[in-house]
Amino acid sequence: MTTELPDTSYECVDPVVGDEIWRLDDPATGPALRRRLEAHVAACHFCRLHRDLDVRMRRLVRDGEIAATAPSAATRSPGVARVAGVAAALAFAASLAGALFLPPRSVETDLAVRGEDEARFTRPVEGQVVPDGACRLSWTEVSGASGYEVRVTGRDGDFAWTGATDRARIDLPADAGLTAGGAYKAVLSTRPADLLPPGRSSVAFRCGTPRDVVAHRLRWAQHWIHGLGLAGLLLLALAVIRRHE
Repeated sequence: MTTELPDTSYECVDPVVGDEIWRLDDPATGPALRRRLEAHVAACHFCRLHRDLDVRMRRLVRDGEIAATAPSAATRSPGVARVAGVAAALAFAASLAGALFLPPRSVETDLAVRGEDEARFTRPVEGQVVPDGACRLSWTEVSGASGYEVRVTGRDGDFAWTGATDRARIDLPADAGLTAGGAYKAVLSTRPADLLPPGRSSVAFRCGTPRDVVAHRLRWAQHWIHGLGLAGLLLLALAVIRRHE
């Protein structure tokens, strides 16, 4: 006879004792504790139901009707493959955006580091491939300068363009004559001229097709961008492995 009410059929009447029901299957369980646990099962419909299910499951396993194997990691965590796949996509997208829109590394890694107070080109960087046609050049400001002059010349001397500006950037027009495959050098000077040694601030760059520009940016992207892409590759491998487990 039980004292359990019908509306408590799906709740353990004494959860503290109910958590110890597994000890009924332990041969080392003492007589006193075993009697207490058996009395609890007799009075608790919830624990009795779970005991019956456990007995039936073990019988099915014993009879070979179901496999007695533990679920794989992929079964226990069905979302791992999906989360890894999403993370891989985000990492790849971020690395690609960084490579295409952030300044690449300088090709000349052995350039001398100059003082912070000296002007230096920030765009393009040394050895960068830029699109043919229009091109923007920018540099750090020089204290006291009222204006700047930029002279762009071809490596073989067959091109020359000069422009002046009062800002720390200048746009070469589309009709300036930059051509794909050409190598160029930009030299910066200031007004007044004595603020910057002649030829001190310069940058060499090349013009190329859109494909050349993208290839260069991917090859010379910042190291952390390459690391992000590698992380995306590892996450993709994890997603594939989990999905096939």
